[in-house]
Amino acid sequence: MSFRFRHLLSALLLHGLLFLLLAFGVQCTPKMTPPAVIQGVLLDPSREQKAQQQRVREEQQRAAEQERIQQQKLAEEKRLRELEQRQQEEQREREQEILKQKQDLERRKKKEDQEKKKKETETQRKIEQEKKRKLEEKQERQKALEREEQELRRRQLQADAEAAERDQADRAAASARAEWAGLIAAHVRSKWLRPPESEEKFQCRVQINLLPGGQITSSKLLDSCGDRLLDDSILKALKKSDPLPLPTNPAAFDRTITFTFIP
Repeated sequence: MSFRFRHLLSALLLHGLLFLLLAFGVQCTPKMTPPAVIQGVLLDPSREQKAQQQRVREEQQRAAEQERIQQQKLAEEKRLRELEQRQQEEQREREQEILKQKQDLERRKKKEDQEKKKKETETQRKIEQEKKRKLEEKQERQKALEREEQELRRRQLQADAEAAERDQADRAAASARAEWAGLIAAHVRSKWLRPPESEEKFQCRVQINLLPGGQITSSKLLDSCGDRLLDDSILKALKKSDPLPLPTNPAAFDRTITFTFIP
């Protein structure tokens, strides 16, 4: 646009200079035959300038409109890029959120599986411990029963042995007491004097209380010999027999002894 304006101004200046030369040339030179008239159109500088300015303004408006359109296009492209970027960011955020939820779900599931496995292991351990405890209790009860049976057998054997010993001791003591009673009866018979005209055959039971040294503390007839004289003779013989002989087996000694007197 500036280039055209300079050309127009140059053309005007040339036309003005030509006009001046023509005017001065006519006055200074002899009159000549006028040349042929050349018709031309003189442009109005102000109208041309206005037109040029209008064209400039239009060009500027077009340039501004193009600039505005370009700016709108750039702004729209920027908005689209920002929108796409936001969409991408939202997509990434959604994907990250989904990934986070998935990871959280996997962690919860893993934790639940671990807790479940731990509970199952603990339950199994408790079951095993309970089985072991019951087995140990059963074994302990079995051992206790075996110990009780062994103790019962031992006690039974001990009781049997003690009973056998007691029975043997009793038999020995009974035999020793019988032997002692025979000694006492013989000793009393040796001190006895038969009353005249008494029965030839008789027997009576006699009970004597003794001291450890064989001394008689008391004596009596548990049943009569059949005659008062015989009874008195037996009691006198007992008095004469004091002290009585002691048993050869000290275990046979008894403070009270009973024997049958037979002459």
